[in-house]
Amino acid sequence: MTLRAMARGRRHSSPDIGRPGPSPGNPWLAGLFLLMMLCAGGSGAEPFSEPMDFTLHQPCESGACEQYLLARGAIDADTPERFREAWQFLRARQEFPRIYFHSPGGNLQAALELGRLIRAAGLDTHAGGPYLEGNGIGQPPRVLVRRAACVSACAYAFLGGVSRSLGENALFGLHQFFAKDGDIGDSPTQIMMTMLGAYLDEMGVDRRFLDFAATTVPDQIKPLPLSLSRDLNVDNQHPPQSPWRLEAGPAGDLIASVAQRVPGSDAEFMLRVWSSGRRLAGEARWRARQGRISESELAEQFSVRGSPDLVFRTPSGGGVTVVSEGWRPGENGWFVAAFDPGPDFLNLLEKSGEVEFLALANSQLPEISPRARFSTQGFANALRALER
Repeated sequence: MTLRAMARGRRHSSPDIGRPGPSPGNPWLAGLFLLMMLCAGGSGAEPFSEPMDFTLHQPCESGACEQYLLARGAIDADTPERFREAWQFLRARQEFPRIYFHSPGGNLQAALELGRLIRAAGLDTHAGGPYLEGNGIGQPPRVLVRRAACVSACAYAFLGGVSRSLGENALFGLHQFFAKDGDIGDSPTQIMMTMLGAYLDEMGVDRRFLDFAATTVPDQIKPLPLSLSRDLNVDNQHPPQSPWRLEAGPAGDLIASVAQRVPGSDAEFMLRVWSSGRRLAGEARWRARQGRISESELAEQFSVRGSPDLVFRTPSGGGVTVVSEGWRPGENGWFVAAFDPGPDFLNLLEKSGEVEFLALANSQLPEISPRARFSTQGFANALRALER
């Protein structure tokens, strides 16, 4: 099935402020673009530098079929509108495919708009390869793209995915943004950096992403290592686990806490324990950076379906359930559930290396089904400090 005729729409020229072009005086960059062009395998592959279009594919291998939406080509001012048209078609059919990118970049502002549209649709993004296409009943699928590239402005559009994954062979790279006509000046640069920082916050990506881009001149591409992409939460399939830490509270009291990202989403979990008089107090915090449900709608769902039960269990199957005071909206998009950390809870965290947290297990919406797997490294020492 193709969305090509529907999704192309009108085309006209627009400023490219995020896409490098091959330069005769820069053989390294010319070689990079040759590599990008060679990435598009298969005789039916369209020119890599054409304006981005969206095509639906469902290859099958060994009886397994996975549908995906291929976003291939350069991002121009009309790309967001072409995506809107494609998304309206898919939504009417109740189809929610993952988006596979293959793009040299293009218009940075359009890329940010595209990323926000992807997030609002609640879709996932991927770059890697090979990308396959069905080749008829009984025939093996053919290769559309052998090794996908998502560089320059495409890298920002990619961040719109709720769940984001990069294949080991993906060419995912960045550079400084620039205007088509040259230097854009200090003031516009500062404005753009502020806009990009806000966008990264919105997508749940570490702002060091901008630092990485800023170290590469505009006419080159610097590949982002897969390990760093995971550390920055660009690829959010394998977020690192954090140890417990101690910090001073507003009144000078100690607070022990652990923060953990949730794999395959931009949700975050935090667990905090502190001394309140002669007793310990605790709270679970959770928030999701997504575009489908507003904070007010989430708050309503929590208040209606917000069971106070908080479940903590180990990989071996043991666990405890604590009863909270119910979920309440907190600052900066957090939802907070206060509870009494009794002996069973403390013993579980002291003796287990890893604990899974679950709440609102009966919810049908992932946005209001908080869950996370977090480390207990450092908890025992933090607890002793609290009990002094």
